[in-house]
Amino acid sequence: ANGDWSSDVCSSDLFLSYLLSGKKVIAISGTHGKTTACNMLDLILSHKTSLIEGDGVGRGNNSDYAIVEACEYKDHFLSYNPYISLVLPLTLDHT
Repeated sequence: ANGDWSSDVCSSDLFLSYLLSGKKVIAISGTHGKTTACNMLDLILSHKTSLIEGDGVGRGNNSDYAIVEACEYKDHFLSYNPYISLVLPLTLDHT
C-alpha cells in the first residue's frame, strides 16, 4: 500500500486505522503483555468498547471507544492516532 487504504492491497495497520476512524482509540503497546492488558482493560470497562487484539480477534460495537493491541512491529502503531496510549515494558524484539 502507498499510504492510501483504498488501494487494491492495503496493509493491516492502515486498514485498522480506517476502521477506527471516529473512535477514541486506547492503544496498548509494548514488547510483552499487550493481549493481557487489553483484556484486563476490557473487563474493567465492562466489555462496552470495541476490542481488537493483535491476532485480529475482537469485536466491534457502537461505542465511542476502541481498545487496540498496538503492535510496534514495523511501526504499525503509528497509524492508530490514539486518544490514550499505554506503553508496557519494552525490550529488544523483532530483530
